[in-house]
Amino acid sequence: MIEGIVGLVELLVAAISALISIVVGLTTALLHSLGFAATKLGTPPEASEQRYSARRLAIAFTPLALLLVTVPAVFWFVYWRVDSNRSKRRETETLVEKAAENLAQTGEDGRFVRQNEFALKDAWGQDVILEYSESDVNETLLVRSIGSDGKQETTDDIVAKRRNVLPIGDVAGAFARRIKDSIAKPAREK
Repeated sequence: MIEGIVGLVELLVAAISALISIVVGLTTALLHSLGFAATKLGTPPEASEQRYSARRLAIAFTPLALLLVTVPAVFWFVYWRVDSNRSKRRETETLVEKAAENLAQTGEDGRFVRQNEFALKDAWGQDVILEYSESDVNETLLVRSIGSDGKQETTDDIVAKRRNVLPIGDVAGAFARRIKDSIAKPAREK
């Protein structure tokens, strides 16, 4: 991630440097052509003065021209990056929700139908993670995209969760086992 940001900054610095060269060259050429037009109108400066003053004016106008070009370019670049990330996030949210909805199907036994193979990529090209967990009374299906940072369990993760209450027989069996274990445990300690 850091290497990508450094690369973008280097690219931006190179682009700004190229823009400065272009602006200085264009401003110099424009001022030379204006000086040439003034010569035609009957106020001929000496050639060396004309070149010197055009160069000074080009250098004086360069910061203004640079601001007029770079500020909008930087705002556009930042907006494009933020907007691109937003659209990828919306796309991934939809993808994760649809996947969770499709995977939340229960079988004849009343439990989630487990998927052995699950291959899905989010908008950033990362694998979407599928997790199942179970407690005494319910089971949980979790579909997770690790988001733009590529790290699991961070604030940019996109998660869809579905819960399923287990069939009453399974719940009763779990409680019966707990009661049996709690009764048997003190008996073993004696």
